[in-house]
Amino acid sequence: MHVLLQFEGDSLYGDVMERAIYNALFSAQSPDGRRIRYFSPLEGARHYFGLDTYCCANNFRRIIADLPTMVYYTSDDGLAVNIYTESSAECELASGTSLLLNQHTDYPTSGGVSMELRPSGPAEFSLRLRIPRWCARSARVAVNGRPWDGRVVAGAFLAIKRRWKAGDTVEIDMPMEWRIIRGRRSQRPLGAVMRGPLVFSLSLERNEALKQMELLHRLRIDPRSIGDPVRDDSVRPNGVACTLGAYNPFIEGHPCQMPPTNTEVVLTEFPDPDARATYSHLVDDNMVTDDELLPRTPQTT
Repeated sequence: MHVLLQFEGDSLYGDVMERAIYNALFSAQSPDGRRIRYFSPLEGARHYFGLDTYCCANNFRRIIADLPTMVYYTSDDGLAVNIYTESSAECELASGTSLLLNQHTDYPTSGGVSMELRPSGPAEFSLRLRIPRWCARSARVAVNGRPWDGRVVAGAFLAIKRRWKAGDTVEIDMPMEWRIIRGRRSQRPLGAVMRGPLVFSLSLERNEALKQMELLHRLRIDPRSIGDPVRDDSVRPNGVACTLGAYNPFIEGHPCQMPPTNTEVVLTEFPDPDARATYSHLVDDNMVTDDELLPRTPQTT
């Protein structure tokens, strides 16, 4: 994705990168930083590499070391911001102007980002901002406190070309709404809960009432019951969790027709080492949507 983004400039590659980074990549390492797993399954228990050594899992350290090179990219006419994260970058633009950019954000906890630009002198260049495809409601951008008057399109780089000077600021507000992503292949017709680039999964450690349940995907979750994100530091500092109502078919005393919600579950971010299930049945199948990262192709049966 890193190489393709440089060759083609398509923001889709950045969208895929951020989902992989914030979910699969960060779930590969144990919380104590000592153990590595080769993959993090969507369903079932996760297991670390059994030996106290790095082995081929050293690839994890390599990609972590490479992450800073995937945040900003210079181009013929300016700078592109690909990954939103607390950071600073110093670079020389093609025009010869030196640029210091400071980015402040708690992303992916929220979609608010602020940037301060400090070019070595007043200079005209383009600042490109990746507007993620998950941002269903158009993101809002402001330059020096004034709303950007151009069109902001999800799934593309927004190019702001102007004469920049030291102290100029850019603010981005990307509304993060809960969405249920339709499963594919073996996950059809199930759905996964997402917010921004984050995938949420069910952990048995956070749901004592479900510990005796062998098939967690038998739960039917109710997307209408999802409330505001809940602060949760169990997976990462300043992380979030999702609480929602669900129907547990193993609780007796309910009719067999469309079941009511009879239990509350907590979903944590995908890197949770105790995650056991990512996809679930839904009380209302009409609330599921296609994955925005997939091409829009007709479904066949």
